[in-house]
Amino acid sequence: MLIGSYFTFDVIDLVMADIFERSNRQNVSLALASPRDLSAVSAALALPGVRQAEPAYAVPVRLRHAGSSRLLALQAHFDATQLSRLLATDGTPLTLPPEGLAIPESLAESLNITPGDLVTLDLLTPPRESLDLRVTSIIRQSMGQDVHMRAEPLFALMRTPPQVNTVNLLVDTPSLPALHTAVKATPAIAGLVDFTRVRAGFDASIRENLISMTLTYTFLGVLITLGVIYNAARIQLAERAHELASLRVLGFTRAEVGFVLVGELMLLTLLALPLGWAAGYGFAALITTGLSSDLITMPLVVNRATFGFATVIVLTTALITALVVRRRLDHVDLVSALKQKD
Repeated sequence: MLIGSYFTFDVIDLVMADIFERSNRQNVSLALASPRDLSAVSAALALPGVRQAEPAYAVPVRLRHAGSSRLLALQAHFDATQLSRLLATDGTPLTLPPEGLAIPESLAESLNITPGDLVTLDLLTPPRESLDLRVTSIIRQSMGQDVHMRAEPLFALMRTPPQVNTVNLLVDTPSLPALHTAVKATPAIAGLVDFTRVRAGFDASIRENLISMTLTYTFLGVLITLGVIYNAARIQLAERAHELASLRVLGFTRAEVGFVLVGELMLLTLLALPLGWAAGYGFAALITTGLSSDLITMPLVVNRATFGFATVIVLTTALITALVVRRRLDHVDLVSALKQKD
């Protein structure tokens, strides 16, 4: 239970890093009111605080494969762009091949698509044609199920000159207010996405919910551990009262006899840890499956620190509980205990 709650921080850290650091390294994206030629990129460079501007193009499509279909966006990637990148399934940057389609891992699994398969893309905007493309890469994409290909072959298939409807920007943070003002005064720009604000809002809302959930699960986990260890210790003390009293008669001190009782309980707790780790990992897998959707993909990642932190919580709770029961040993009537029959 503890691993199944703590691992969510590992997942969110990975998703946030993928979305805002590895894949999208721009801090602003401009949505144009209508597609324009590549001169729009040069015009964006003249906006306040812009240090780097790169073109992007997206078109709505219907992807069809083996009787199944999905409505999604096709993202065209221009050569030599550095701000918006694709990630391979292992998290490393991916370079698109000259031709073919790259699709997210979650989409490939849901539609049973493997590299080399042929899929059909129905363009939902002019020229509204159907394109048969071969899947060449499976990528890791935490948000959305967009598919990707190089811009040059896409525009060749569409028989149109290269155009952009999004411009990704790297902007000096102090200049963001001036940029917002300039964008509002530019009719050709339909909207602006400030990734710094998006990340701050996303981080605040998600982590607030995660902290509440984690505190609840931690309380329940500690309560369960306390109950199990306490009952086991009381049963052990009742069953071993004769042996423990015999040790006292043989000259062992209370501390030494208590060490035998507490040590056995802690040993049993240690032996149960691997089973708890496996159960926690399975619980985490169920959570990621349940929370993943077409909008966001929750990867299954549990860091070593998460296993370690959950283990420390369990061992600390078990030790405190065992020590509480050990105090009952001081009140055991030696004469009565020695008279007990095995």
